[in-house]
Amino acid sequence: MTARAPGNSPASWLASAAWRPFRPLRWALGCVALLLAVTGCGGDTGQGKVTQNSLGKFEQGRKELAAKDVAAARDSFASAAEAGGLQVDLYCEARLQQAYCHACLGDHAAAHALLDELAGGAPDLGRVHAMRSFVFLRQGTPDKAEAELQKARALTPGIAVPAAP
Repeated sequence: MTARAPGNSPASWLASAAWRPFRPLRWALGCVALLLAVTGCGGDTGQGKVTQNSLGKFEQGRKELAAKDVAAARDSFASAAEAGGLQVDLYCEARLQQAYCHACLGDHAAAHALLDELAGGAPDLGRVHAMRSFVFLRQGTPDKAEAELQKARALTPGIAVPAAP
């Protein structure tokens, strides 16, 4: 291994007079790199606020439904689902409750449309069939309601049709 001549090392070259005008730039770049390392590069996406808003609307819908304010509950569940930020199970629950509210208010087509959307991939299809059974009961078609209830019980034994408010 050969020895380097004094003043010929990379450290001495960077400290040489040729680099002196760039010292403030090197210092500024070092500060920026340190700042980015400490704080991170990404900004706040706002997803936490969206999730909090959705959960708030979901809980508001539950309270309104418990207070028998079905129209307000329908709107709250719709807002919670459409705002985004809910986990899949809570999203499906919000849509099921929204379908329930539609059926209670006599808007059976909207309830069936929501249930059709959920039938494509809800985590608990038994609840979707049980809710569809409820909608058919509200429509006055007990034969279809019984058929849906049988589908629900095949998937989730012991499941019952939701009670009317």
